[in-house]
Amino acid sequence: MSLALHPNHTSTTTKPPTAQPTAVSPPATAGCSYRFELPSGPLVIHVDYRRSASTRAPAPWTALGSHQCPNCPLRNEPTCPAAADLAPVVDALGGLASVQRLDVVVTQAQRETRQTVTGEAAARAIIGLLMATSGCPVLSTLRPLAMLHLPFATPQEATFRFAAAHLLRQFFDGEKLDLEELRNQMDDLHLVNAAFAARLRAACSKDAIPNALTALFSLSMIVSDEAEMGLSGLRELFVSTASAPVTP
Repeated sequence: MSLALHPNHTSTTTKPPTAQPTAVSPPATAGCSYRFELPSGPLVIHVDYRRSASTRAPAPWTALGSHQCPNCPLRNEPTCPAAADLAPVVDALGGLASVQRLDVVVTQAQRETRQTVTGEAAARAIIGLLMATSGCPVLSTLRPLAMLHLPFATPQEATFRFAAAHLLRQFFDGEKLDLEELRNQMDDLHLVNAAFAARLRAACSKDAIPNALTALFSLSMIVSDEAEMGLSGLRELFVSTASAPVTP
């Protein structure tokens, strides 16, 4: 991951084809860039999905034992790999308030998304992506979702993505398709997000980042509840329009 400083409405645009060799453009899975329009000036953060472990001097709050997740399997590492990856973002956005509105531009290989969001939503998007592509063994199941990152997804979109990724994994592994393991996965996310919210409160001067973790916790609960109910909230997406009543 690299972080660089550089001296609105909602829209998504698809980049036009280019005549240049395809080798010039990074592959879709290489990463993406977030540009935050802050009062102090634009901040650009590039997330490399295939990055190595962070080598920067660890902040005290990144220590493995600082609010360690109760389901963490790591024991001997000095730092939490997900926390170490978040450290540059916490340094840059730790003073961001949840209610502050800002323009964010997310640039991926094939598209660019522009959206005006709250500080909490902006932090939630970049933190969710960083944690899902970190070296955390608990969050490793989220990597396929991160490789097909959808910025600022709604709860319904997130539920669809979680469920689809879960069922595809079972299909490719030759397992029986069911939602029990998805509920277990969401239980693990509950624990991670709750622990990280506590970890980051001590590292941030304002509330956007801690509240972003609280929002991610709430999202995992929504997905868990949907899985418990057989994804009933998504059923309407698959109802044939031919069976819908005709309004005269």
